[in-house]
Amino acid sequence: YEKKPADKKVYSLTIKVLNALTNEQIDQDILVAKGFSGDDYDIKAPTVDGFEVTLKEGEEKGKFAENDLLLTYLAHEKGEEVKAIFVNEKGEEIKNSEVISKAGELVGKDWKFDRDVETEITVKDTTYVLKAVPEELEGKVSSDKQTLKFVYKEKEKPAEPKKEEKVAEPKK
Repeated sequence: YEKKPADKKVYSLTIKVLNALTNEQIDQDILVAKGFSGDDYDIKAPTVDGFEVTLKEGEEKGKFAENDLLLTYLAHEKGEEVKAIFVNEKGEEIKNSEVISKAGELVGKDWKFDRDVETEITVKDTTYVLKAVPEELEGKVSSDKQTLKFVYKEKEKPAEPKKEEKVAEPKK
């Protein structure tokens, strides 16, 4: 006796996506394929806007066996940029800002401002002296933009030296 296709059991391949930070499921399980035991399957990771999705458990390519399959993916949220700005006391940029971590890095990834901070910056004819630095020079990427503000104040120009008046010495 040979099994007819109607007698064969159909197995399912389902995926679920979890938020990598909270471990909560995003959406519901998604049925992506069905097949008989021995059938090949080949699926691609799902896409979730604003997230990078990676496979946690299961195989994206393989053969159906005598059981239903479940693939689990982790969705890592993409964060916003972290940048350093260099401003005078009026809030005007005196030097181009520097991106420390670009948008799209994963939320929770470490960032650090580890460059040397200039204590003096000269722009045109004005020299600025570092007045204030951000409290935090390292942190984690988040879903909000982060800005490190370095504030500079105008350096006081040295007073012009007074010309000494030569006092004529009395003639003897």
